[in-house]
Amino acid sequence: MRGLFFCKTGSLDNLKVEELPMPVPKVGEVLVKVFAAAINPSDPKNVLGKMSETGTPRVPGRDF
Repeated sequence: MRGLFFCKTGSLDNLKVEELPMPVPKVGEVLVKVFAAAINPSDPKNVLGKMSETGTPRVPGRDF
């Protein structure tokens, strides 16, 4: 799947669009095919490192 992600925080230049592995749902989860995603105000904050709970690597775009 093609996706936007970042491996380190500190700059919006850390965002990359690349082929990522297809997620595999665990028991009790489902896989949803997303056709469009939006950038939420928390997404740039995550990339810039302004949210302490941000782990990497991370795929932003929780609004879909």
